[in-house]
Amino acid sequence: MADRAYQACSKLSCITDDQCDDMEIKITELRARLSWKQKKHAVAGSLYDKVIDLTRRRFGEDAVELIQLYQDAGRLEQSKGRVANHDKAIELFLQAHSIAAANYKDASEELVDTALALAQAYATTGREEAESSAESYLNECLSSCTTVYGPDNKKTLEVQDELIRLLIRTEREADALEMLRSSLTLKNEVYGDYSEVVADTHKLMASVHLAQGSIEKSLRCYKKCLNIEVLVLGKNHKKTKDTERTIDILMASPGLSKKFVLNKEDELKKRPRFNAVSKTVK
Repeated sequence: MADRAYQACSKLSCITDDQCDDMEIKITELRARLSWKQKKHAVAGSLYDKVIDLTRRRFGEDAVELIQLYQDAGRLEQSKGRVANHDKAIELFLQAHSIAAANYKDASEELVDTALALAQAYATTGREEAESSAESYLNECLSSCTTVYGPDNKKTLEVQDELIRLLIRTEREADALEMLRSSLTLKNEVYGDYSEVVADTHKLMASVHLAQGSIEKSLRCYKKCLNIEVLVLGKNHKKTKDTERTIDILMASPGLSKKFVLNKEDELKKRPRFNAVSKTVK
């Protein structure tokens, strides 16, 4: 129906060639998104190729209108799961970032978005050699974020968390811990002391301490995380139960329960269960 409407409008004398081209671009983009939503990846990919080509011819090779199209085409490729061509996705994100760099100043919202998408695309490959590229773009993104939004902005803190996870993956626990500690103060201010984000940060710190073999430090962080999760998410939430299960496993370590100071609730949990037996006097 959309194609028929386009064909009809293109024959009208009051419609210019540029207007016809704009209409074709819009219709093709909408069809691409619809096909993607319907999980028709091959059809969607072909339509994105077409709309990118139409947009390049209409506005030029470095047109800002291409940025979102390259980003969407890259995400479409990533959405294919195990059959995704990560190199193709990276190439599409590179195109978007290159155009953003050509059109916007060093620190801009557009460059933040394209650098972050590119960093995530490199990280998604799972290849060790791609981590250095991911780190480079994350540092670029974090620098732009800090300039554009400020160090205490949620977007900046999200990018910082991406970089922290990369540091952990590449076994730079000390650097990750330093960044986690510095971000915790800001997260308390931005999200509140009792928030899921702060709880997640304590949990991440706990996992880093555990990787370093510091079980006591890890337990303290897990306990802080659990206290927040119980208040924010509730005792029956999956994340709360997972944290509690981890604490129980760590507490089972020989000699640790004596060294680690428990609160009264924990002490009661550690007591053995018993059933009162009443004797019948004959």
